[in-house]
Amino acid sequence: MVSLSEDTLYQLMTYQAQTLKNLLSPKRFFMGHDEIRCMNWDSGDLKRNLSPRGLLGDNIKRCDSIFKNIGGSEERVIWSDMIDTFHNAVNNYYLLNGDLRGIWNDIPKSLIVANWNYGNRDASLKFFSKLGLRQISSPYYDVGNTSTIRGWRISQDTIAGMLGSVYTTWNNDYTFLRAFADYFWSAGPFVIHTPLDTSVLAKTTLDFSAQVFPDPYDPADKITSVIAEIYDSLGVRKQTVTLASSGSLFTGTTNNTYKSGFRYRIIAVNSQGLKRVGPMYEIKGAAPNQSVNDNEYSSFAIRVFPNPIPAKSSATIEFTSAERSEVNITLINILGETLSKLYSGNADANKQTVTLDTKNLSVGTYFIRLESKITTKTVKFVVE
Repeated sequence: MVSLSEDTLYQLMTYQAQTLKNLLSPKRFFMGHDEIRCMNWDSGDLKRNLSPRGLLGDNIKRCDSIFKNIGGSEERVIWSDMIDTFHNAVNNYYLLNGDLRGIWNDIPKSLIVANWNYGNRDASLKFFSKLGLRQISSPYYDVGNTSTIRGWRISQDTIAGMLGSVYTTWNNDYTFLRAFADYFWSAGPFVIHTPLDTSVLAKTTLDFSAQVFPDPYDPADKITSVIAEIYDSLGVRKQTVTLASSGSLFTGTTNNTYKSGFRYRIIAVNSQGLKRVGPMYEIKGAAPNQSVNDNEYSSFAIRVFPNPIPAKSSATIEFTSAERSEVNITLINILGETLSKLYSGNADANKQTVTLDTKNLSVGTYFIRLESKITTKTVKFVVE
């Protein structure tokens, strides 16, 4: 719709880009090169004696330069099709007068490619990755189901340089936005696991359990394996325990030869080939020359009420210790990540309470962890 050889074009673009910068202060600019179906016919283009590759490559570099000149730090994004050997970067594309092949070698390596080539996504993703270009995928595209979201997520799972994904609809159809978020924030098996605490060190066996669920948007998906990997305190893998299923519950047991402490994590794989690797939990043993017995492990009591907790409300954490001890109490999410420290101080036989504000917590399962020098206690609660 424009001549790539008309200088007025770049004056207009500079003005528009500067106006956007002033009004919106964006973190990135998205350039509009996409399905350009007519090029290299007007006198200005022909006088330059360039192929469509040369014309469009020059245009992309000039556009990128405009954005860098007015901003500098903002990222620049470009649609994939006109620079993709597996899409529209071919010879005599529609009404283009000449060849686009090779244009992928002419574009700035700082650009981020928004890849929407779903039909050839595996080849296209690998193509741009080998060129050293960063990418985002563009799933959905108004197909009326979650198939393309799932397809993109699986294909890009092992591609270097992937920055994420953008929900792409031309019909303002956000029906599948929740599924999109689920796939790109938590694709693969969904694992609910209550971490072990130091009380297991006094037992003869280690008993692992987790609830594991397949993809809720793919009726054909199944959980193919769940294991617990056990590591020593130095991080050396010592053992793999296979967890057997009974419905959604997976359990496994092994002899406890880790009285001095160990680390472990839960790993689940589904039939789509996606793997969920849980966080690494550490079960610390007693300090040297310090004896440990069951009474010490049962000397702490902690509970959360109400449980479940109504969303946008608050909860009370109540804790006691048979003997005076220094403790830390933290809020943990379902992935084992520490969200916040709730209390640091002494615990004793007198009942103490801490208020937990849940208004900023998403609906789901969380844990309160109490840690002292000799033990860890964990209690699960739900925000609904």
